[in-house]
Amino acid sequence: MNRLPPIRRWGVAALTGVTLFGGLSIVGAGVASAATTPTVSAALTTNATAQTIAGSKTAAQNGASLTLTVTGAISAGDKIVLTLACPTAGTASFANATISSTHFGTAAVTANQSGSTCSTLTFTEATTGTNDSIVFTPSFVTSDVPSQALAITGLYEVFGGATSFTVPTVANVAWFSVSSNSPAVTLPQSGTTSISNITVTDPGNLPSGSIATGDSITFTLPQGDTWSGTPTVTASPTGTVAPTATFSGNVLTVVAGTAATAGVGNSLTLSNLSVATTSGSSGSALGEQDVAINNVTQSLVIAPAVSVGTILGSVTRIAGADGTADGTVAAEFEAAYPYNSVGTGGNRNVVLATDAPHTNGSDALAASYLEGKLGTGLLITSPTILGADAQNAIRFEGVNTVYVVGGPLAVSPAVLAQIRTLPVYNPGGLTTTGKLVTVVGPIYGADGTPEGTAAKIATYFNSYGSVNVSGAYSSKGGLYNDTTGNASASAANGSLSTAIVVASSDWQDAMSIAPEAFNQKFPVVLAGPSTSTTLGADAKAALTSLAVKQVIVIGGQFALQNSVETQIAALNGGISVLRIAGIDATDTAAQIANFALAASTAGLALSGSHTVMASHVDYWADALGSAALGGGANGSFGFEPLILVENPTTVGSYTTAALPVLRAAPGSVIGLTVLGGPLAMPTSTVNALLAGL
Repeated sequence: MNRLPPIRRWGVAALTGVTLFGGLSIVGAGVASAATTPTVSAALTTNATAQTIAGSKTAAQNGASLTLTVTGAISAGDKIVLTLACPTAGTASFANATISSTHFGTAAVTANQSGSTCSTLTFTEATTGTNDSIVFTPSFVTSDVPSQALAITGLYEVFGGATSFTVPTVANVAWFSVSSNSPAVTLPQSGTTSISNITVTDPGNLPSGSIATGDSITFTLPQGDTWSGTPTVTASPTGTVAPTATFSGNVLTVVAGTAATAGVGNSLTLSNLSVATTSGSSGSALGEQDVAINNVTQSLVIAPAVSVGTILGSVTRIAGADGTADGTVAAEFEAAYPYNSVGTGGNRNVVLATDAPHTNGSDALAASYLEGKLGTGLLITSPTILGADAQNAIRFEGVNTVYVVGGPLAVSPAVLAQIRTLPVYNPGGLTTTGKLVTVVGPIYGADGTPEGTAAKIATYFNSYGSVNVSGAYSSKGGLYNDTTGNASASAANGSLSTAIVVASSDWQDAMSIAPEAFNQKFPVVLAGPSTSTTLGADAKAALTSLAVKQVIVIGGQFALQNSVETQIAALNGGISVLRIAGIDATDTAAQIANFALAASTAGLALSGSHTVMASHVDYWADALGSAALGGGANGSFGFEPLILVENPTTVGSYTTAALPVLRAAPGSVIGLTVLGGPLAMPTSTVNALLAGL
């Protein structure tokens, strides 16, 4: 009878050595007695330190020498496997390794650029014996890897098992940095703009030869934009790079005159540069540089690219596909809160109001504060049946709770009952969670008026934002007041709890202040209803209940006369009143935008890169969803002030005059968001707004 071949031993090696940079993944383990298996330790050779290598180089680059010590019985076929962890970006792999060993044969390289590992280096035992010492120097090929340590894990494999051991860091990737000496400028769609200086710096620990004589550094602009100007180069240390630079089209090239000094920290600064943009650079184009350093043996692409400017001309139009008001408001909600930004489970709220035109959107506009407190947007519906646009948005957004504003004539009990039968979907609307949508409210005034509903919304949470805008006050009623309407000449000291008062008949004013109310969580109170001379019982009760110390009145005396300002100022032991008002609705919207972007105490200081929203004063529905969309929402858009045009085909003198002021405000204007379809704002009007910006 034939006898079975002998079964090889199962082994597990003891874990010793130094701590691995970045952590250690235990890949596997054997189960046999440690007394019969090797012990493996890894250490850098005497006095060695991790080597610095370039972040992108086609030629092999050596790391530090490493000694592996194997103590115990060794069998032919045993393996040591070193696995290189994937870098945070780009790719890295073992190139090979020089080796000296008592028992182990030549290293074999097994590359795997997919999956969870980037490359493995395998040493296979050639003979059987006891103890071994392997000294080797691993080498690497890198591609677009940012500065970081290259982490390696070790594994000793025997038949039937494996054990891991720690490996010290043998190589650190060094990276050139590229920076702009001042914030990126805003570039027009068409024209030539001077840009800020650009500096390229090496980290000061690059190996000799990283930049050699004849190397070229190129700066490439995408999307057809071109360099212009008379570029000059200043190098440090002096003489590292020849002070010349040339450009051709979108490529700017600097050629090294002398080799960079290793270990010094070489830098060069380019100045006197301009970028010429064309009308073809529209869309979401960025005036970005892709920077490369090239010579015979390496091509190093510096990442991330540095932005020298942002091309204005990014136009986003948000409108309902069906051409309805309900569809446009739903599209604005979905743009402010993309459904894929929420995890599974249906954990989003929404505010629902009526689309009935006789209300001029009063309920929805007063709800901008509620939206801000809830961190959500708005939908509108027919009073008698839940509209398809609202229903679809509830499904695809994964809404689980609907806050209803308005009484039974605005949103009927039948609509509430219909909502309660809707299943909650996971965001995307493909699968349900097994729950039904919850209705909160309706929130409305007992007297059934828009003013009463606004008061109920304003006091729903009984908390609000505070702000110090004392620098916006003046003897003429405020810095943002073009009318004869009065206001307080100065404000009380410090940050004051704040509410907004708007005339119930002027939906345009409430619409224009909605993004700020959302962002700052200011309650919106409607004065009226019948005249512009009286604050109204609902508004007075709301301001008293809130105990606010500052009120921002929106609109001039045609909206709210000075008698209303006097009544407000007398409440709560004295309220500071700031009036923001223009000659017409477009001027008021421009003044609100200026107030929002003004720095320090002169305004809300909602600066930074932003787009500008645009709607028109003819129809109230297109901008109903502007509160969340412009107020910051989930950060997709940032803060966006709202401006108004006189009609679909006419920008108007006040808005035209305001556009360069908005452009010069702190931060940078990076685009335009148009609310409504081409009939609401045709391309000619959009182009006129872009020209003004």
